[in-house]
Amino acid sequence: MTITITFPPEYPYVMLSSLLIGFLCLLFGFMVAGRKRGQIFTEEYMKKNFLKEHMEAFPNDKAPPKGGYPDMGSGRYSQKLSYKEWYEFNIAQRIHMNYLEQALVTCFIILISGIKYPWPTVGLSLGYAFFRILVLVGYNVSVRWRKPGVIFLNFALAAMFYFSFDTVIGLM
Repeated sequence: MTITITFPPEYPYVMLSSLLIGFLCLLFGFMVAGRKRGQIFTEEYMKKNFLKEHMEAFPNDKAPPKGGYPDMGSGRYSQKLSYKEWYEFNIAQRIHMNYLEQALVTCFIILISGIKYPWPTVGLSLGYAFFRILVLVGYNVSVRWRKPGVIFLNFALAAMFYFSFDTVIGLM
């Protein structure tokens, strides 16, 4: 059995919208989680709290790692943060990790649904990107303010899942 897939002429726009989702995920990592990490796990904080312990464990190192790596918000380096610092860092981590958790699946269904539904997929992808930014902004205000963005980006995701399923069924 051979399946022939013909891509519509609008398909490059579908690919661009998938690339946008991936690029924004990368950007969120630097602009949200990375920025907050740099503000909290400063060189001064790391040396003040972990220099002696780090040098005992790793005598060939000059200092504890910059940025608090490998701590992702609930490890040894985070234990000495104030509650406010810990909370803000974990919010930033959550914003990025939630995006990261969905990025691969989102890009994949964009590429599938765009085969049969190119323009609706592009529109939903751009909506997804917009609402992902809304989640970032809302989450930084308050955890409960992320919900409007989450609701609408999940709607866009569900619609693209439907289009993907319909596209694959059409190939059978």
